[in-house]
Amino acid sequence: MTDHEDYSDEPRSRSSKLKRNSGSMAWFNNILDYFNEEILVKKDSEEKFIPYSILPLVGWGLFLYSILQLYFLIWPLNVTNTQWEFEVMVNISDIAVYTFSGIGLILFNKPPTMTFINLKSKALISWLSLVLGVIYLMIIPLGIRDTDRLFKSKTEEYTNKRAIISDNIVKGETVIMEAESKDVLLQISASANLLKNLQDRMKIKPDESIESVKLFLKNELIKNGDNVLTQWENNFLSEKNNILKFSIKLNICALLFGILFIWMWKVSAWTRLKHSS
Repeated sequence: MTDHEDYSDEPRSRSSKLKRNSGSMAWFNNILDYFNEEILVKKDSEEKFIPYSILPLVGWGLFLYSILQLYFLIWPLNVTNTQWEFEVMVNISDIAVYTFSGIGLILFNKPPTMTFINLKSKALISWLSLVLGVIYLMIIPLGIRDTDRLFKSKTEEYTNKRAIISDNIVKGETVIMEAESKDVLLQISASANLLKNLQDRMKIKPDESIESVKLFLKNELIKNGDNVLTQWENNFLSEKNNILKFSIKLNICALLFGILFIWMWKVSAWTRLKHSS
C-alpha cells in the first residue's frame, strides 16, 4: 500500500478539475466544480485560498431581483397620489432585505488582487449603498407626512359620509310624515330599501292606522341609517389601524436599513482605495 500523496502544494487549474470527472454524471459534476471553484491567489510564492467565491454571484442575483421588484412597484408613476406614495414606500421597505443582502454578498470578500473592472464595480456598489442609506433615512419624514395626510383624508371621507346619511334620514322622515296614504308610504319604503319591512308589517297588522305605519317606517329608516353608519365607522377605524400599523413598520425598517446601508458603505472603504491589480 503506497503512502498518501499530498497535492496541497500542487497548483490546480479549471481545466484539470473539469477533466477529472468521469462517469454518467460527469457533466453535472463539472458544472458543480465550475461554480464551486476555489480562487487561487499567488502571493510570496505561496498559494492561498479565497473560499465562498460563489457568494458575489448570489449577491448580484439578489441585487438585480430587488431592482426588478422596484421597477414593478413604482411603475406606472402616480406621485400626486398620497395613497400610492405610502404603499410604494411600505413595499420598498419590504424589499430592503434583498437589496442589503445582495450588496453584502457582493462586497463579502476582499481578495488581495482584483481586475480593474471588478474593483470599480464593487466601488460603485459601495457608493450605491451610501445613496440607499440616505434614501431610506429620507423615507422616515415622508412616511410620517403621508400618514398624517391619509389620516386626515380618511377622517374627512367618513365625516362627509356621516353627514350625507344624517341628511338623508332627516329628509326621509319629512317625506314619511307628509305622506297621505299607505300606497305613498309603500313607494317611499321601496326607494329607501324598506319595502319588505313595511309589507311584512302590513300583513301582520293590515288595519293599522296610517300614523302608526308612519312611525314604524320612520323608526326603520333611522335603524337602517344607524346600521350603515356603524358599518362605515368600523371600516374607518380598521383603515386607520392599518395605516398606523404600516406606518410604524415603514419607519422602523427605514431607520434600520438606512443605518445598515451607511454602515455597509463605511466598512467597504477598501473598494474606494487605489489598488494595483
